Amino acid sequence: MTAGRSAPWRWPSARRFRVRPFPASCRAIRAFPEATRARVLAAADELGYQPNLIARGLKNQSTGIVGVVVTDLDNSYHAHALQLLIEKMGEKRLAPLVFAGNSSKAPKAPLHA
Repeated sequence: MTAGRSAPWRWPSARRFRVRPFPASCRAIRAFPEATRARVLAAADELGYQPNLIARGLKNQSTGIVGVVVTDLDNSYHAHALQLLIEKMGEKRLAPLVFAGNSSKAPKAPLHA
């Protein structure tokens, strides 16, 4: 792609769905009139658009990933609490990164290289 040219899909898609290129590429679609918003969302659905979450995280300087440390997943209380936490995080569009430690099946002696 040369300098000054947009992504190859953006302009033809915008023309096809009767919107200017800015709305076709803008994440803040709520700011546009309802008719434009409906056309852009229909186009995104038809084209199979899926947002790039890594790019969004870089732009927003936030990944939405939350680290969770659980001491013992063999304990039914901890397992249930983790399940509830994951469900609540999903409702808020957050993703858990779970670290489990002190499992009853873990070796008791330290590992040496």
